[in-house]
Amino acid sequence: MADQLTTIGKSEIRKDAWQKAAGKALYTADITVENLYYGVVVRSPHHYARILEINKTAALKIPGVHQILTAEDIPGEKIFGPLVPDQPSLAQGVVRHLGEPVALVIAETRLAAQKAKEEIKIIYQPLVPVFDPVLAVKSDAPQLHKGGNLVTELNVQDGDIKRGY
Repeated sequence: MADQLTTIGKSEIRKDAWQKAAGKALYTADITVENLYYGVVVRSPHHYARILEINKTAALKIPGVHQILTAEDIPGEKIFGPLVPDQPSLAQGVVRHLGEPVALVIAETRLAAQKAKEEIKIIYQPLVPVFDPVLAVKSDAPQLHKGGNLVTELNVQDGDIKRGY
């Protein structure tokens, strides 16, 4: 009986193989959803910079653009992180890494969202980035965070290392 139930070591015919081979299989992107909006993220071109101005006036005039969100539009706590809450959902005042999200465009079509993204004018003041972790903890290094560049320190100790050897 156990031999009849196991499929390990045997070829299985995929139930969707013929549909996929014929180009008839539906994927998530193929399913039409009513009242669906598209989102496009505007990301920082700088490793470290101060955000001086975000002008979304021209972008909001594009037909189909519903809204453009920046950090100021998000109520409450704007910081998250799986272990150490140090990542803003959208940069506020300063970008601290290349590609950090600065704004979110919400539009009725992907094309409208992309056009709006290109029309958002962000003025940055580039700052001196720190790429070396050893140099980053020195007192004269540019400070990316208010409390310094060391976000957290985790010391794990268990047992007697000398006795372990």
